[in-house]
Amino acid sequence: MIKVVSSASASKSASTRKTEAEDTINLLSFVTNWREPFGSYSKGDSQIDACTALILAGAEVERIYLGSFPNPGIPARLMEAIYASPTVSYIYISDLLHIDTKSQSPIFTPALRSMTSLRKLYVNERHWSRRSLNALAELLGPKSDIQVSLCLHDEPPDVIDMVRRIHSLQKLYIFRGTVTDKSFSDAMRKDWPNLRCLDLRNVYITDMQVMGNALESVACRLNTLHLRYTNLYGPGIVTIVDGLLRGYSHAPGKRGVLRKLILDGVCDDDEGGDDGNYVGEAGGIKIAQLVRANPHLKLVNIVGIQISSAGAELGKSFRICAPTLVDLRLCDRRWNTEAVISVCRSLTGAYSLSRLRICGTLEAPARATRAIARDLLASAASLDKLYILSCGIDAPAAKELAEGFAANRSLRVLDLSWNRGVGAEAANLFAAMHNLKLIKLTLLGCAIDDAGSGAVGELVALSSSLRKLELGSNRFHAKGAKVICAGVAHGGSIEDLGLAKNKIGSEGARYVAELIICGSRTMRSLDIAYIGMGVKGAKAIAKAVLCVPADAALKEVRIIEEHDAISAIHSMLVRLRKLREIASISST
Repeated sequence: MIKVVSSASASKSASTRKTEAEDTINLLSFVTNWREPFGSYSKGDSQIDACTALILAGAEVERIYLGSFPNPGIPARLMEAIYASPTVSYIYISDLLHIDTKSQSPIFTPALRSMTSLRKLYVNERHWSRRSLNALAELLGPKSDIQVSLCLHDEPPDVIDMVRRIHSLQKLYIFRGTVTDKSFSDAMRKDWPNLRCLDLRNVYITDMQVMGNALESVACRLNTLHLRYTNLYGPGIVTIVDGLLRGYSHAPGKRGVLRKLILDGVCDDDEGGDDGNYVGEAGGIKIAQLVRANPHLKLVNIVGIQISSAGAELGKSFRICAPTLVDLRLCDRRWNTEAVISVCRSLTGAYSLSRLRICGTLEAPARATRAIARDLLASAASLDKLYILSCGIDAPAAKELAEGFAANRSLRVLDLSWNRGVGAEAANLFAAMHNLKLIKLTLLGCAIDDAGSGAVGELVALSSSLRKLELGSNRFHAKGAKVICAGVAHGGSIEDLGLAKNKIGSEGARYVAELIICGSRTMRSLDIAYIGMGVKGAKAIAKAVLCVPADAALKEVRIIEEHDAISAIHSMLVRLRKLREIASISST
C-alpha cells in the first residue's frame, strides 16, 4: 500500500535498527508511538517473552541490542537469560539504566561476571542510574577482559569518579558538560590503560594544559580522537597537539596510531568565540603536524574550524597517510585555492581513498576543480564518493570537472549541490557523466533550468546504474519536468526521485502523475513537495496514486503544498477509494 506523506500527515514512526545477521537480537525500538505516556505501552511484552524464550532454548545469539524499555519490570527476566547464554559476545544498552531503581531488580548482576563469551559491552545512557554504574564498576573490577564503551550525556563530575573504577574502558564518549579537571586527567593516565577512543562533543575543556598532559599519557595507544564543538581555539589546539606529539616521542619511530581524526566546530565570526573551534594559522599548522605524525590515518574530518590560511601546509601532510587514507572531509566557509591544490597533489594516485568531501567557497574555483579533475578523478582508482558542496563552482570550473568525469571510471556517488555553475554548463557536464556508473546523483540548488533538464533527462534515460536522483531547489518548470520524467520512465533504473521546490506547476504535476503510473514498478519514493501543483495538479496526482497496484515498488510520495491542494488530494483519495469499494461490491 502506498503512503502519501503530506503537510497534514508528516509523523514518522520510530526507526528500527537493521539487523545484519540471524545471530542478532534487536530490541532497540519495538515501540512505534514513543510520544505517548509510559503507562500506555503494552506492545513490548510479547517480543520480550519471545526473545527470552529463544535464548533459553539455546539459540546461538551473539549480539544483543537493548534500549528504551517503557516498563521498568520488563528487562529483568530477559537479562537473566542473556547472562546465562554461552554465545552472547556483544551487548549494546541504550537509555535503559535510568529505570534501574531500588524498586526493581538490578540490571547488572554478578551473573555478568560469569559470562565466558562476552567480549564487548557498550552502554549509551542519557540519565545514568548511580546504582547501575556502581554495580557495573564493582562487577568488572580492575582485571576484566570485557571491552567497555561508555557514553555519558551531561553528567555531573562525580560520574567520572565512578567510571574511573572501570579499568577495562576502551571507548569513552562524553556529550555536553565540562571535563578535564584533575580527576579526569588522572583517570586517563592511571585508571584507563586500555583507552583507545576519546570522543568529546559539546564539551567545555576547563584546562587545556591538563588535557594536553593527559593526552600525552595515552597518545601511543589512542586510535580515535573526536573533538566536536569544544572550546579549542588557536592556543588550545596547539596545547592539545603538543601533548600528543610529546607522547609520540616515546613511541617506536615517533609515530602515532590514530586511525580516525575528527575536528569539528562551527564559528560565526572571524574572531572565534564561544560558537566552536577556531584554530587559525598556528592551529592549522599544528593539525598538519598531527596528521604527519600518524601515517596510518583512515578517516580525517576537519570541519568549520577556519584553517584556510594554513590549508596548503595541511594539504602537504596528507602525503604521509595517502596509502591508508579512505575518507577525507574538509569543510570550511572559505578555502584557499592553494590548499585544495595541495590536497589533490598529495593524494594523486592514492589507491585507498574512497570518499572525498570538500565544502566551502573556493577563491579560484576553476584552478581548484582543475586539480580535482586531473590529480584525483583521473588517477585515484578507488575514489567512489565525491562531494563538492557550496564551492562557488562557475561555468569554467564545471568544464574542468567535465574533463575529470570523462576520464574517471570509479565514481558511484556524486554530489555537486549548491553550485550554480553546474546549471550553466549542464550539457557538457552531464554528457561527461555518461561514462560513469553512478548509483546516486545529488544536484540540489544547482540552477538547472529547462535547457539543462534536457541533459539530465538524457543521462537518466541512458543510465542503467543510477538509483537515486535528487534535483530539488533548481529552476526548471513544466517543460523541464516533462523531459526528466520521460527520461526516468525510459531508463527504468531510478528508485528514489526528488523534484521538490521546482515550480513545475499543475502542468508539470500531470507529467509527474504519468510517471507515478508507469514507473511505480521500479520507483520506491518520490518527493514533490512545494512544486506549486495547485488543485488541478493535486487531483491528477491523487488519481495516479490510486492507480498504483498494491504490489508495486512505489511506497511513498511526499507532498507539501498549500492547504487547497492538500485538501483536494485528501478529498480525491477518499472519494476514489469509496468508488473502488462500491465497484468491488457491485462486481461480487
